[in-house]
Amino acid sequence: MEKKKVVKKSKENNEKKRNYPKVIGEFLDFYKKDLRKKHIIVYVISLIIFFIFLAMFISSLDVTTSIATLAENAQENVNNSNVFIQIFKQTLPSIFLVIFAGITPFVYLSVIGFYYPYILAGDISSSFLITSHTGSLICMTIGAIIQIFAMSLAMVAGFYYCTISSKKFRYSQRSGFGLYNVKKQIYEIRKDEKKLAKLEEKKRKKDKKLESLNVSVPYRKLLYVFIVTFVIAVIGTLIAAI
Repeated sequence: MEKKKVVKKSKENNEKKRNYPKVIGEFLDFYKKDLRKKHIIVYVISLIIFFIFLAMFISSLDVTTSIATLAENAQENVNNSNVFIQIFKQTLPSIFLVIFAGITPFVYLSVIGFYYPYILAGDISSSFLITSHTGSLICMTIGAIIQIFAMSLAMVAGFYYCTISSKKFRYSQRSGFGLYNVKKQIYEIRKDEKKLAKLEEKKRKKDKKLESLNVSVPYRKLLYVFIVTFVIAVIGTLIAAI
């Protein structure tokens, strides 16, 4: 009876997996295999940057700031308070830029995402002077932490894209005629079969290694990451705006 129950449960689990939308399954597999470990590391580093600058900014605030300055900051905050404008003018372009900056080979431009925690820390510290509601500051901090999670994921996806771009570039730069051809002709003229055989073996190994660089860019998976990242960032922005 117990064996039958185990078999029944395993069948039910398999059916549940089959019922998963293909897109979600593909994204999760991609995330677990290629992004998860680096995402954790980048997220932790980003949080450290955020809390360091948040503590620095708040500790350096001048509590004797004049009423005129407070009024000016309050007016600026009102002008920029439309959360949807912030999402489509700041959050969306930032995520897109960080992910698809990976198109440049060898240069990991997505590292610019580490500037995002600094910006969020500055925004929160600026609001510290113009609000007396502890709850709103807590919401802003929680929202920032969620946004940093999203930006960290975007950065890791950008790093992955850059690695793929670097491989493609190296593969495209393989030479048609080079030292191998010169040596081969010399050995053929000399009829040195032993050295020619060694040269051919080295060539096969080199070709095999080069072929591993012949990869395609998984644009669909990167698009999945972009969508998921954007949704998470929007949730964080909305929480921060409460």
